[in-house]
Amino acid sequence: MVDPAKLDRIAAIVAAHWPERITPDQLGDPALHAALRTARSALLDALDLAELD
Repeated sequence: MVDPAKLDRIAAIVAAHWPERITPDQLGDPALHAALRTARSALLDALDLAELD
């Protein structure tokens, strides 16, 4: 289901899009929500699951 190349793509997406930390005061920030939606879409694409987006 997952090969080394796909794991590398996932790691690159997480490194590029996922914040190192999320503080409680950021939870309501629309910019954080947008960034996480972008990360989720990129992960779904990498996993060939774009239809779930």
